Amino acid sequence: MKVKTYSALCGLTLLAVLFVVINRRNATTAEAGSSLGKTSTATHPFKIANHGAVFPAHDAPIVSITAIERLQQLLSMEPTDEVLKQLTELIGAMKADDFPKHLEVFDQAPPGSVLSSALSLYLKKWSETDPKAVLDFTFKSETGPPSKLDAAAGAVAVFAAKDFAGASAYLQQVEDPERKSILLNQLAPALASADAARTIDWIKSLPGDEPKQRATFRALQQLTVINLDAAVDWVYSMRNEPFLRPVMVGVCLMIAESDPSRAVKFLPHIADGPGKDETIQSIFGGWQLVSPAEAAQYIVAMPPGREKEIAAKAAMAVEAGPTAGQ
Repeated sequence: MKVKTYSALCGLTLLAVLFVVINRRNATTAEAGSSLGKTSTATHPFKIANHGAVFPAHDAPIVSITAIERLQQLLSMEPTDEVLKQLTELIGAMKADDFPKHLEVFDQAPPGSVLSSALSLYLKKWSETDPKAVLDFTFKSETGPPSKLDAAAGAVAVFAAKDFAGASAYLQQVEDPERKSILLNQLAPALASADAARTIDWIKSLPGDEPKQRATFRALQQLTVINLDAAVDWVYSMRNEPFLRPVMVGVCLMIAESDPSRAVKFLPHIADGPGKDETIQSIFGGWQLVSPAEAAQYIVAMPPGREKEIAAKAAMAVEAGPTAGQ
């Protein structure tokens, strides 16, 4: 009986000892884990990425400040491929709300190719979310790096694609001639690419003949690249507009660069005079170079008169070569 009682007591004692050991071990592990977690948070608030570039960790409380500091560092470096790569990645990761916060960094950065490249990237990315804000920024001062003007042009194109009415209204508010020209030069081809018919109504709504003429040329340049037939039909539909008559020579020559056979369609709408004579010479001289058979066939079919004589002389002069008349 005593032996059984003694054995039972020994068993209970062993269980108690094991319980204490296990509890102590769990407590030590928990404390170590807690200590490790504190150390990780306190001493590693950043992560290393992009070949040594320091970026804020996802849970770091100073993400925006660190991003700004990193941008400042990169803008002060030499323009190596690695620096430009990190700038591209940093700017590409920015959100819509980040862009206005970083403007001061660019204003304070030293001039150079890194600043110009970074600013172009920055403004292009910003244009995707708020093109009007980019225009406000690029036009707020009289001077600035060339990339500002390039960015303004890109922002206008994005603005027009997203909200043409808003972009057009913005144009009307700009008073500076140079800035207005930048906007107009981008709005016209942007709209022409999307809706050629609507572009005519928009051009007619512009105040003054000069903006109308400029917009017509810029839209026509874009349309001739996209679809020459459509471009010819488009501008031909405006042939009798008063604002277009004084610049019909330019329109005709622009089309002649792509296809002289289509340019002759506009000759009847050019006023008689030296300008028309020179246009005929240019068209048929160029036509003779690219397709002499077609040029000759057209000249033969022309009604007798001054224009036919000028066209024939221009073609013969090209055929004779540079030594003709010597």
